[in-house]
Amino acid sequence: MNKKVFYQGSIILYIVIVLLFAIIAAAVYVLVVLFTDGFNINDWFYWIVIGACCGIILLMGYKIISFLRNRIILYDDEIFVPGHWGDQKVQYELHIRYCDIKDIRLVARDKDSKGQSVFGVFVQMPYIIFEGYDGKQKAVNVYYYSKKQVASIIDLAVERAKKQGNELNLKSGLELIKEFIAGNKKIARIK
Repeated sequence: MNKKVFYQGSIILYIVIVLLFAIIAAAVYVLVVLFTDGFNINDWFYWIVIGACCGIILLMGYKIISFLRNRIILYDDEIFVPGHWGDQKVQYELHIRYCDIKDIRLVARDKDSKGQSVFGVFVQMPYIIFEGYDGKQKAVNVYYYSKKQVASIIDLAVERAKKQGNELNLKSGLELIKEFIAGNKKIARIK
């Protein structure tokens, strides 16, 4: 089985991950200082600080793992996108068979991959829309992916669809990105 995996690769994501690691390092430093300097086991303030540091370490570790878990996988016969964790999902799990793809395009919207509103999302995010022969649309959030990655995903999807006997006559990924950016001047999210 020949699969190609795309992990989120935007510069903004790298900055966020570095900040998360910095927060974890600061929390670990505070814990080390507390334990090496000695603390009064009966002082509730120290316990609050220890609890907060441990909570921060766990939360930031969870965030880093969830960023690394979000990916787009192109198998020989389908595209698989795992859903986001938690209640506030932006991307739901998707299976897109290459033989079902009729059209591919890029859109920007402030909704999740099912087209529903998400509490706390105020920014337009780019999505690759895979339209099927049945008229259904499946959206893949590419907010944290680079232009090069998005173009590769589109080009590989078209190439693999053709190998499945689905003769798509579509523009290249780079051409779709250029049209998307030209049509959405105020959205400069795909870097």
